[in-house]
Amino acid sequence: MNTLQNLPNDILVEIFSKAGNDLATLLGNIKLSCKSFNKLTEKKLVFQKIRLTPYFNHRALLDDKAKKLIFSCNEAKNPHALLIVGTYKYFLNEEVVEGKRLIEEALGCGDFIATYIHGVMLLCESNPKGIIN
Repeated sequence: MNTLQNLPNDILVEIFSKAGNDLATLLGNIKLSCKSFNKLTEKKLVFQKIRLTPYFNHRALLDDKAKKLIFSCNEAKNPHALLIVGTYKYFLNEEVVEGKRLIEEALGCGDFIATYIHGVMLLCESNPKGIIN
């Protein structure tokens, strides 16, 4: 009998990384479904591939479950997580050097949103007074 568990791990990682808007809850539910899925969701590859678009706002860093997911993805060098944490640090937390490094790392990974954020960052840096109307 063919089951989801019989799929190769790289296919399962792709499925897990693209499913749903509430990824923190989804991953929690996947982990509870069976032992092999629990082990698979702890792999660095899952955290590298997850698309974190629903979490692209600073309020997500206030929610413990979302924050844990974002920082796990950041540690795994997920380009979108690098961008989220970098943007937060650069623009909201006054950790300019570290924020800039993370945004540039996301840019180097090819994250298309990082291109836009990096451009805004360069505009801010080009004028000591910030962006003026």
